[in-house]
Amino acid sequence: MDTVQAGEQSMTAGKYEAAITKFELALEIDGSQPLAYVGLASALSLQGNSDAAVDVAREAVKRRPNFGRAQLALAKCLCSSAENVDAPAEKNALLDEALISYDTALALNANIGTIPALDEWRRQRDGERLETERARNLEVRVRRWEDTRERHGLANIPYGSTSESDKAALELEATTENGKRWKSEYYYAKRKY
Repeated sequence: MDTVQAGEQSMTAGKYEAAITKFELALEIDGSQPLAYVGLASALSLQGNSDAAVDVAREAVKRRPNFGRAQLALAKCLCSSAENVDAPAEKNALLDEALISYDTALALNANIGTIPALDEWRRQRDGERLETERARNLEVRVRRWEDTRERHGLANIPYGSTSESDKAALELEATTENGKRWKSEYYYAKRKY
């Protein structure tokens, strides 16, 4: 039995110190074994030494960037490391980097496994990004609509006014599809904010 397999058996048995020793021995014998790096990173992470685990996993990815298990190990180690960080910006950066490695691992081998915490992070991050983009687009549309009211001399007329000039200008602007959309979103934004 080679030392990598012995390290994996020790890790399965919950003997992380022995596993770390065996994986380090395997790397001393042959420093190009990506499975030894992956196993060492996993054992260090399970032992609670997430910073060292991330360094080892990064070395594995550096040596074999197209090895899916190395990418997955890096993603798991970064995710574990992010759990120990209190600063939101640093935590987000670690999770974003983990997500990149996770996506790479899945691209290399779709059946490699999942990391539910990263799947949840992706949904949360994309949801926030989408909501921010929607808010920004709504602000732009409201500004366009207000500019249109000003262009037609309606800036001083209260919203919802029934004056003939207000109606005429709104009908003129509503003849375009964008005008209709801006008008409805404008009134929606005024109600919402």
